Amino acid sequence: MVHEKAASHQRYPVIDPNPSIGAVIRNMDSGDWGRFAAITAVSLPFGFAVGGNIRRPTMIFAGIVGAIGGMAIGFQGSAHRLLGLAPNDREVARMKQSA
Repeated sequence: MVHEKAASHQRYPVIDPNPSIGAVIRNMDSGDWGRFAAITAVSLPFGFAVGGNIRRPTMIFAGIVGAIGGMAIGFQGSAHRLLGLAPNDREVARMKQSA
């Protein structure tokens, strides 16, 4: 069920009021995956640059943190479209085609 506070801010059609993790991941579009990849890609050289004497472990750690953060941002965008909190024209069209 959509949280009451979120329900008051819905401006778009609700596709799934209680999306599962699998549904949110399946709904991720190229923009979501692009943000995930970009954040991960930027975090690796950043970790290398700030690593000092331990560049490789710092780069790996920064890459992992960047991947988790990038996935969270992509996940959030996908979930917001399913919950009707963000523009979701493609999801609405896909739902009408499958109905």
